[in-house]
Amino acid sequence: MSKVSEVFVAGGVPQVTYVQRDGLRLEERLATALEDKFQVICITGPTKSGKSVLCKRVLTGRSSLWVQGGQIDNVDEFWRAAAETLDLPVEVLESSSSTSSGGFNAGVKGERGTSEGKQEKRVVSPKLAVLSRCKSIDACLVVDDFHYMSADTQERVIRALKAEIFDGLAVVLIAVPHRAFDAISVEPEMQGRFIHIEIPSWDEGELKGIGAKGFPELHLNIGDSHIVEIARESHRSPILMQRICNNLCRVFSISE
Repeated sequence: MSKVSEVFVAGGVPQVTYVQRDGLRLEERLATALEDKFQVICITGPTKSGKSVLCKRVLTGRSSLWVQGGQIDNVDEFWRAAAETLDLPVEVLESSSSTSSGGFNAGVKGERGTSEGKQEKRVVSPKLAVLSRCKSIDACLVVDDFHYMSADTQERVIRALKAEIFDGLAVVLIAVPHRAFDAISVEPEMQGRFIHIEIPSWDEGELKGIGAKGFPELHLNIGDSHIVEIARESHRSPILMQRICNNLCRVFSISE
């Protein structure tokens, strides 16, 4: 039995009511770009147009590291946030005892040396630790709301990622259109090393697909004209369409 919260998902990644927008080939283009590597992938589009949902959908089953640009004030905070997401330490304990496990792995596991060994703290660069882990697990680094970070932070992040991208690290930047390429343009070596996937605003026919998929899943007979009206009231926003459909079910005390 399907629950309303699982069918009409406002803000998350819908399964039942996911609409591919086949004519745009968005999933195919993003999957191909990730497979080709050696380039920055810029996903742009209006606010709440489904940029993050598209990325999460395509990356399903693959390791990924997400950093929220809206929570980042400077470049050091960017790498610390990334390290915390990966549960990487910013400092480790090392032992001078030959019988103890030392080094980076020991710090991650919290292993301690013998009573004869001397322990010392060693600061680990969050940036190097993050990049090393991403490469070791073949993770895609996704920076959501990239446009919210300051211009200086954007430039320094791109500069730090440049060599890793050339080595095959997958990097996706999600931004609004007018701020997508500011940081990339200041790095001459990055010219020609990015691909742009633009997500246009939704039309009423595409929004209607959300209701057309969701209501039958819940065994609700909602007339086509009513679904069209809901799509019109959603102002080209898939999240708003999901929310209105969800709320409509709640009004009639339908939860599953």
